[in-house]
Amino acid sequence: MSRSAMTRTLLAAGIVGSLLVAGCGPLSNLLGGSLTTVRLVNDGSYPITVELYIHDDQNVLESLITSVGERITVTVEAGESETITRDCDDLQAIIITDADLNVLGSIGPETDTGVYRDGSDFNCGDTLVFTFTHSLLLLDFDVSFSQQ
Repeated sequence: MSRSAMTRTLLAAGIVGSLLVAGCGPLSNLLGGSLTTVRLVNDGSYPITVELYIHDDQNVLESLITSVGERITVTVEAGESETITRDCDDLQAIIITDADLNVLGSIGPETDTGVYRDGSDFNCGDTLVFTFTHSLLLLDFDVSFSQQ
């Protein structure tokens, strides 16, 4: 192998290696290791209990995700956040089926979301942020979605 061919080969190997270490690009997706993160942010004055489901098929029907998906239940204290991380292949769809504002024990308003899907609502490697807020009168308890 000529010196210039060897240099080009080493350069290409270095670029591919850098992309894999950084977890970027389609090659890292093929080889696995890319992660999608979910942040549950409680901007309220009371703890919240969140029940959500994730699924490895972005086309899963909303009616099926709760029977065949992975169930995750998390309590997030007032003013705090919780983070859930999954491999991109495992988190292709996500839904919050029940979020309860725990004003008096488990008594308080609740909210939920529709299904968010990889490819249309978020992409592999994104951070999905669900922010929970409520009104002063505790009548309105809402969740908003954004991705980073």
